[in-house]
Amino acid sequence: MGKVADRKVMNKVKLEHDHYGDIVQEDFMDSYRNLTYKGICALKWISTYCKKATFALKTDDDILVNIFKINDHIRHVITKSYGTKDLILCNQWVRMKVLRDKKSKWYIPKDDFGLDYFPPYCSGSAFILSADVIRRMYEASFDTPFFWVDDYYITGALAKKINVVQKRLNDMYMLNGRLAPERFKNDTNFKLAFFHVPKLNTIYRMWTSMKKGMLEKEEDELNKNSNRTKKVR
Repeated sequence: MGKVADRKVMNKVKLEHDHYGDIVQEDFMDSYRNLTYKGICALKWISTYCKKATFALKTDDDILVNIFKINDHIRHVITKSYGTKDLILCNQWVRMKVLRDKKSKWYIPKDDFGLDYFPPYCSGSAFILSADVIRRMYEASFDTPFFWVDDYYITGALAKKINVVQKRLNDMYMLNGRLAPERFKNDTNFKLAFFHVPKLNTIYRMWTSMKKGMLEKEEDELNKNSNRTKKVR
């Protein structure tokens, strides 16, 4: 995070950090249009302190992540197909229109961004980067002009700068917040991994159900393997 002018907020941040040690703070004003700085801060921190990591996941706080599914998919599909380097895994946006409506929260004047459509980039809801990409992105940010749309800057502009193309995991996302709980309930084969869930209590309920379901699935697979072993003997 960055900092804000409200001293009461900053004192609470300090109390949080003193107690849990779970806050990384950089020297910038924390605001919606400064989210790109936060993204670069994350690239810097991971590059510095997570040298043994293979992948890093960025996710918004209203996204429920089936981490069991992601871990399994990376181990058995992604690494076998692509290895562990030069990877950006995400819900890829293609030909996303640049908004020119001055009333919009995401209004971008022509002077700031001349194209009418963004080049391909990732939904900021959740994306996965391989460690080498994170390091190269951070280095590329030194001479890539700042742009306030952080999702595009990190996974679009910086990705292009280091010549890495996004790999699509679009079928694993359910970003319609109204439909997510029902789709989760019916996803008995665990094909989905990312759910946009605006309500925190709903996330807790779905997470509890997810853990139970994944444990039951693992138990079934262990039993099947055990039965196969018995038959072979």
